[in-house]
Amino acid sequence: MMPNGQHAGKKPSKAKKIVLRLLSIPFITACLLCLVIAIYALFHLGEKGAFLSLLFIIVIGAVAGFIAMVLLGSAMEPVKPKPDPDAPKDIDNEHERERAAKGRWNGLENPGQLSSQRSAQAYSHLNTVVGNEEYERLSHDNAGNTTLIPFQREETMQPDSDYIVLDLETTGFSPATCVIIDIGIVYVKNDEPVGEYAQLVDPGMPLPPEIIALTGIQDSMLVGQPRIDDIIYELHHRIGHLPILGHNIQFDIGFLNAAFQSSGLALLDNESYDTVELSCEKYPTAASHKLQDVMRRTGIDKIEEHRALADAKDTLECYKRLKAIESPQKLDAKDGIISARQNSQKTRTVFRSRYMATAKTDVRNEKPYGIVLPANGGVEIIGEEDHQEKLSEYGPGEWFWVELLRGANPKGTHRGEPTILVSLDGEQIGWTTPTNTARHYHQIPKIGGVALAHTKAGKSSKSKLDVRVEMPDAEEPSDEYKLALQNTKTLTATIIPRSADPVDKSETFGYTSDHAVFTANKMPHKKELSGPRNTLVILENNAIDALDPYQDGALLWVLLHKKIIDGTLTVQVNLGRKHLGRLNLIGTETYPAMITDNGAMTKVKIDRTGNGLTMIALMPAI
Repeated sequence: MMPNGQHAGKKPSKAKKIVLRLLSIPFITACLLCLVIAIYALFHLGEKGAFLSLLFIIVIGAVAGFIAMVLLGSAMEPVKPKPDPDAPKDIDNEHERERAAKGRWNGLENPGQLSSQRSAQAYSHLNTVVGNEEYERLSHDNAGNTTLIPFQREETMQPDSDYIVLDLETTGFSPATCVIIDIGIVYVKNDEPVGEYAQLVDPGMPLPPEIIALTGIQDSMLVGQPRIDDIIYELHHRIGHLPILGHNIQFDIGFLNAAFQSSGLALLDNESYDTVELSCEKYPTAASHKLQDVMRRTGIDKIEEHRALADAKDTLECYKRLKAIESPQKLDAKDGIISARQNSQKTRTVFRSRYMATAKTDVRNEKPYGIVLPANGGVEIIGEEDHQEKLSEYGPGEWFWVELLRGANPKGTHRGEPTILVSLDGEQIGWTTPTNTARHYHQIPKIGGVALAHTKAGKSSKSKLDVRVEMPDAEEPSDEYKLALQNTKTLTATIIPRSADPVDKSETFGYTSDHAVFTANKMPHKKELSGPRNTLVILENNAIDALDPYQDGALLWVLLHKKIIDGTLTVQVNLGRKHLGRLNLIGTETYPAMITDNGAMTKVKIDRTGNGLTMIALMPAI
């Protein structure tokens, strides 16, 4: 072995020497024959004949000599050595030296041609051997400082596995414009994990606000992490040729292949298996096959984390449970409602994060003394219509600090019930709705708390300034709230015996076996279409604001109007002048024909199961 890790060329073997000797025998024989011919021509053909014979011999000899040189050179060419299995591996170094000679190094341009601020000296350390045991890889920070980080040798990067489960988190959907920020791999043997790999990746740019909101990955978490091209060879080795399992796996493979291609590495041609396809096979009628939906259907009671390694582990568990299902499963209508609610919550998270990133959030007043609550979502308050003079001091779209205190609802049908009072600069400007009180009551310290709030901007702000208070994530009603409600709730009748006469029969919506139930708003004067068939209302994003004052299970009168949108006939659902959404007309295509040009009315029921919001229209049987 030579010091630089390369083998010297070997001398020709004995067999090649024998072949060379055999080739020399006919050559020598031909030369002697030519000499005999020349002597004979000299004495029998005269000087002219001898000269022509000699010329012929020279030509033949030159051709024969050229052929002999070609054969001799081929036999003497050094044989390329086979790698010594006991010697430290230096294959990657040799490969990179060949790529550097052609103007590329580690998948990038030659260091002398680099347009970035990375130095040639830093790249010259890539894939060097340290102590004959470990390779090194390059990392760098935003200041351009480089660090050599040890990592495992190629042969120890993959545990003995049947396949891997792969998941990525990225800055967006397109490999052409977005990059990888989180990598998670689970190595699996006999359907059980035997190893894992997780790595955050510095994208070289600030993260989009919606990605921060969904994944919880902050820009500060990526400082000092390697760039994707710093670990691309290591990642390529870690995946190898193992089959790949994932949820919507072609998305992840697309991003990896884009990174491999930019580094000059071979694209993945591994076998791949997708739990989305398996879910479609087991739940053919499901409206959605997102990872959260599959987890819920297979009994995995947790929330999708949107972190690569955690989602890879959840994908493996989904795969095992889906395989155990022997035949296609039927789902009830509630499954689609839950999926729609989950998707709506995710959409609201994305839009809110984008809004908060561009909103004017300069706080106009001094922060009061107290415990500051986390700002994870805006919550509507009520009662601010009586404090417009105070709010006009700030105007629409302005941010300010407010004080929050547990208290009692001052008026209305929920008077005396627990609520959260909101004060601005010492003046009480409103309180939370019963629904939001139930979700956040226990989050307010008993001595009170401090939170950010803002007035809503837009056309509606010209007539009234509405307020949203930033609160922690909504939670299920706590025992503390339930106890407070039990102790302070004023008994109000929401149902009356059937035998009794309602005060206003226009406020009722029919009868059960023993009771008549009141609606929560006045009945419009339109053609009524109420009936026993439950029909989902597909809500708009802003519907939650209009429905926030109403409790779970509340019944409301709504208006129905026919409208053609993008060439499609739809039925819009309005609460007064506020547009809530549209009817789901799948399987109920005859409803538009029942609605007059002036519209119609029906009843809807509000479902606030969990933290979501669903509305069911009570329509006629078809």
